[in-house]
Amino acid sequence: MHPWFGAGLLCLGLTLAPAIAAGQEVYDIGAAPGVRNTHYGSVRGWEIVSGRERGRVRYCYAAVDRDGNGDDVRIGYGSGQWQIAVPVRTRPDWYGQLEIDGRTIGASGTARRGWTFAWIGLPELDAMRAGHTAILSVGKFDVDFSLSGVTAATLMVEECAEGRVDAGGYASPAPVVSPDPPPSPRGGPRPPRPADLDWVNQSGGRIDRRAERAGQEANGEPLYVCAASFNGGVHPGKLRQGFGGCVVGYGGKEYTVGQYSTLIGHGRWQSGVPTDRLDRIGVNGGEEANGSPLYVCRADFNNGVHPGKVGASTGGCNVTYGGVERTEYFYEVLTR
Repeated sequence: MHPWFGAGLLCLGLTLAPAIAAGQEVYDIGAAPGVRNTHYGSVRGWEIVSGRERGRVRYCYAAVDRDGNGDDVRIGYGSGQWQIAVPVRTRPDWYGQLEIDGRTIGASGTARRGWTFAWIGLPELDAMRAGHTAILSVGKFDVDFSLSGVTAATLMVEECAEGRVDAGGYASPAPVVSPDPPPSPRGGPRPPRPADLDWVNQSGGRIDRRAERAGQEANGEPLYVCAASFNGGVHPGKLRQGFGGCVVGYGGKEYTVGQYSTLIGHGRWQSGVPTDRLDRIGVNGGEEANGSPLYVCRADFNNGVHPGKVGASTGGCNVTYGGVERTEYFYEVLTR
């Protein structure tokens, strides 16, 4: 996690639409078919736009024109997810970086209709509200923009999305329960499910009330176990209020993935588990792109306890902190 995530930052509360659930239609800000955009207001150089469909607010965003050729940076809220949008064409399952005042964190999202969308959580939103400049890197493109006026603009976006109307037009959906750990991205066989544990498909930072605390930040905020598909594999990671998704490590960096599974139920944490016993007693949380299994672990770091992943390829428990993935050699494994 970034230094932005520290308790010293003011994390402005958000009481908007529920996060995206499995089967719920996703509305990307400004690029959703059938949604009519209307001007909502202006503040500090940003234009606020409301997207409505059948009389209901589907998204709201703030747009700024950097060069006089039309709005080319949008920051908004739709389907329970804060988003940044830039007019860059890329593959839908892109991965890149978001840099705010020189501090970088991994970014991901989707792309369609000539726009790229980056999913962000409340920590990134707070960092932008407190920052000066940002750069969103998508493939070979770097889109830089000033953060002047972002606080006022995003507060108006909140007002728009709350809409004094039902934001998104949805009641909070019941969690969708998956009977097995996160599926292989290649559709292969799934590992057996421990009797007292289960996985719940979630997105946008939601945490099932049945999730059991697996660690904590240095300030005591609880951390939970999650797993998310990333770069051809499924990777165990960590989740807490304000993340906006499942935080996983890959290639030495930290990424937030908006769609994920949350682990619920009770297991037993055990230290000193040899790698060759993981397949017999460890809780399987996914696999590398090459099919090598990954298991749930946790390790102490920087006065906190952080859930992560362990397997034959990791050399220890891989956890993330401050935008970096690191390997810890003293750790516990979640066992069945």
